[in-house]
Amino acid sequence: MTTTIPLWDHAAPYAAKGHEDEMPHLTPFIVPGSESAVIVCPGGGYGFLADHEGAPIAEWLNRAGISAFVLKYRVAPHQHPAPMTDGQRAIRYVRAHAEQFGISSSKIAVLGFSAGGHLTATLGTLYDEGQADHEDWIERQSSRPDRVILCYPVITMESYGHAGSCENLLGADASKEQIQAYSAEQQVKADAPKRFSGIPAMTRQFQWRTACVTH
Repeated sequence: MTTTIPLWDHAAPYAAKGHEDEMPHLTPFIVPGSESAVIVCPGGGYGFLADHEGAPIAEWLNRAGISAFVLKYRVAPHQHPAPMTDGQRAIRYVRAHAEQFGISSSKIAVLGFSAGGHLTATLGTLYDEGQADHEDWIERQSSRPDRVILCYPVITMESYGHAGSCENLLGADASKEQIQAYSAEQQVKADAPKRFSGIPAMTRQFQWRTACVTH
């Protein structure tokens, strides 16, 4: 039986009313001796999680000698910042337990498809160094991924993006500020992790912008 790892030992934060018992979790696919790990974020328009973009991808990574974790993050009726919080917690968890998994804490990538690609892009732009004085060891870890891999991603929440993903994540009445905050092409930092999207680019910011693919 495949083991799953709850991301919290208590109710996850930012839960939708009536869905407080839904627990995001990781499913590990560990390759002994692999120093690198990839956290896989399936797509599904923030309305569901596509099975074929989860375990089969982790198994493919295993065949390449890379450890993987499939992330079950929360989707509608949960809205922002629940999915991002789940993704950040997943990175922190894997980093905090890197020695246990036999991987390097500085070789943790995130890979996502479609809306999972948007989550991946968000994790690659909205990150922090952790809270050094937090009582929870996991929360002391950085949420910055070392690499991001974008597979036909939803990048923007603007009108030319994927409307269904935007509504599921931000709601039908999302403000301009929310749309901008969750449009990854507008949030690229100078120290953003290296990424692969399969789309040519001349500059870092242009790469994020050209990676905007409608679903």
